[in-house]
Amino acid sequence: MDLKSFVRLPVSVPGLMLALVTSSVVAAPIPIDSLSRLPDISSVSMSIDGTQLAALIAKPGSGNTDTAVATWDLNNMDKGPVITPSGDRMKFVAAIALKAGRFLVAARQEWTGSLAGCGEGKAIGSTATFISKVYLTDSTHKEFNEAFTDGSSRRFGVSEQMERCLEIAGSAELVSPLPLDPANVIVQRANGLTLQADYFLYNLETTDATLLMRGGRSDQPALFHPRDGKLLVRTQLESVSPTEYEQRVLILNEATGEFDIHPELTTLLSDRLTLQIEGVDDATGKFYILTDKFSDHLQAWAYDPKAQKFDTEPLVAHGEY
Repeated sequence: MDLKSFVRLPVSVPGLMLALVTSSVVAAPIPIDSLSRLPDISSVSMSIDGTQLAALIAKPGSGNTDTAVATWDLNNMDKGPVITPSGDRMKFVAAIALKAGRFLVAARQEWTGSLAGCGEGKAIGSTATFISKVYLTDSTHKEFNEAFTDGSSRRFGVSEQMERCLEIAGSAELVSPLPLDPANVIVQRANGLTLQADYFLYNLETTDATLLMRGGRSDQPALFHPRDGKLLVRTQLESVSPTEYEQRVLILNEATGEFDIHPELTTLLSDRLTLQIEGVDDATGKFYILTDKFSDHLQAWAYDPKAQKFDTEPLVAHGEY
């Protein structure tokens, strides 16, 4: 290479000097233990009532190779955390502080067996996977009970294999923490016979569950009131042609108790529009909706269910974002 060719290289003099210096330094290899170490603390959350803290921590004495669940009483921090380490088989992977003195803890364990095509399982032979469980516990950690389930699937004739499939897929989960309710949350449970999700108002203190809605393949809840869990909005997916589906929004009519279809909120799936109902204003009865119906960008709009129309201007919008 001649001098002219060297000068034409797109490298600055400081950058070239740095490259020459660093190329002569041999970096020490990173120990594999450093890459595999679990963090000292993760999955930190505070309860809605501001009295409890939960986190996933490295199991004491494990050298950051295993996990433990830790919870704190924020009114008595000098007491320190209550810690429960993972077991030999079931490992804690997340922790959430809810309310009413209750904590949600997720765990999983390795499992290999025949699933006969269930979910992502092979039709023949064995599948290596994980079984995940979600538990409820309190500040003492004395009991970890499977969360939000009623344990009745076997009584309804669900096979052992189907129960295993539901375990792997997750048979119950938290839908809404209902931040304005002191004890209740909204959960969904997988129905072992219909394989659809049913939605319940679940009391964390008593474990009583009240059915709010039975989900279907095309009928799903879209908004529960954050104060009391009442179902306010549903969505339905309907076929309008052999190649087209329509998503309809149904809003509770307080006067009749029925859910009315709102054509202004109906969209065709092929239009690929976003229409997310995020909340309701108790004072006006209007709904907060995120949509790109009126712009290339997502905007926040207020929608009046009585007049069945959007406001004339968005609540929040930006011309470029």
